[in-house]
Parts: sequence; structure tokens; C-alpha cells
Amino acid sequence: MNTYIIWQDTSGAIQVGWRDDDSGWKGPKAYSAFAGADNGTSIACITPTAWPVSNLQERVDLARCYFQASGVLKEVLFDGASWALGSFSLI
Repeated sequence: MNTYIIWQDTSGAIQVGWRDDDSGWKGPKAYSAFAGADNGTSIACITPTAWPVSNLQERVDLARCYFQASGVLKEVLFDGASWALGSFSLI
């Protein structure tokens, strides 16, 4: 199971740390998709299930996070290797 920890550091940058194999924790890394986050923003992420007894299929395209930048809600998507800015919009 891959594990990701996402937090905002004291300078306001959103950092990502992860463990995706037996070599230990990697990062932290600040991906450009998280740039410009409002200082003190909340970060909410949704991911596929981590439980093998679930009927959900393993898919990284379900992993996404939300935060605010300049007061606007931003979506960031994970493709299995990197984070990219999504196209979320309020309807």
C-alpha cells in the first residue's frame, strides 16, 4: 500500500512525503501544482480504498486533493507519479 502525507510548512508551501516501496519514506517534495496555497489553508484529499476486501479497483486517477489559493478552491490530481492541477470548478 502506498502512503502519502500532505501538509503545509511554516513558509506556506504544501509538501508531500510518501512511502511507495520498502525503501522507506521519500520527500518531502513541493510539487508546482500546490503552488500559491493560501497560508493556513485546509487540505482535503480523497483516495481510493486502502482495504483489499473492497470491490473498488485500484486506480490512481481517483486520488485528488483540494485547497485554497487566493481564496479560490483548487483541485490537484495524482497520476501515480506526480501531482497536476485539475480542472475543478463550482457549478
